[in-house]
Amino acid sequence: MRLESEVMVNKSSNSAPRTGKRSAGFDDFEPDKNMSLNHRAAQFLDWCARTLPGRFVPYTWIAKHMHMLNRLPTSKTKEVLEIRKSKMESIKRILWNDYDRRTVTAPRDQEPAVRATTDADDLTQNAYLRQTKRVASSARAAQDTRDKIVVEDMRNKNLRELVQRTDPVMKSLQRADLMKKLELPEHNDD
Repeated sequence: MRLESEVMVNKSSNSAPRTGKRSAGFDDFEPDKNMSLNHRAAQFLDWCARTLPGRFVPYTWIAKHMHMLNRLPTSKTKEVLEIRKSKMESIKRILWNDYDRRTVTAPRDQEPAVRATTDADDLTQNAYLRQTKRVASSARAAQDTRDKIVVEDMRNKNLRELVQRTDPVMKSLQRADLMKKLELPEHNDD
């Protein structure tokens, strides 16, 4: 398996002049020692989105820069497992609040990895589209539930008032044209 920090060489053309420059890699990132662990991880993902846009970052590399390790850990080390099990939610929150980026997980057939969104198109394609589909789906599910509620049979006055107060909002959400507008096109990798 090729490490991301290796120099990428174009082997298809021997006649191309060599410039002596290598492409950027994950090793080029310099973590800020004054940041917390989770902030360093978010900073690294932001740096990757700017420097290596679209490239998925294996959790091992996140752990390396987050903990400022000298070597790349294995996927079974406690630092890597900790990121995947308990730290990613905090890292995602920092990435969103400080850098205006969401995360995209690597496809299942690849090494476990994540990347930060790179621009408005990427953010729309990989976050907003999914979120609007959830709104449409949730609105349909909520309306299905509401259709089964007989308000007159409710004993709890506060709950009854809540249902009646949300009815106009739910009705406006169920308008056919609004639901159609929320159903954005399918995910496209272009």
